[in-house]
Amino acid sequence: MKNISHLTEGYPAELAEQIRKTYPGQAHFAGTGPVACTCGQCAHHGYYRVTRNDYGDAVKTTKTPACAEFWRLTGKHGPAVPRNAEACKYFQRRDGE
Repeated sequence: MKNISHLTEGYPAELAEQIRKTYPGQAHFAGTGPVACTCGQCAHHGYYRVTRNDYGDAVKTTKTPACAEFWRLTGKHGPAVPRNAEACKYFQRRDGE
């Protein structure tokens, strides 16, 4: 279970449940996307992250299991989001699924 002790108490029950299910790095609250969809089914889950040296040259590219929409919205790379996390409102089905 995630530690949510940093959150203020007193939210309506539905929002409190969404907050409880949300993982760090998700672009929005879990459970606000289509019913029964998960982050693993989303086109935003997993993207290529480029590591650059001091000169700005790309030295390594790795695929990260983080949310590309979180990165777009915040400008920061978030932590890995589990594939089974409930989808958020930015959910977009992957092509071919």
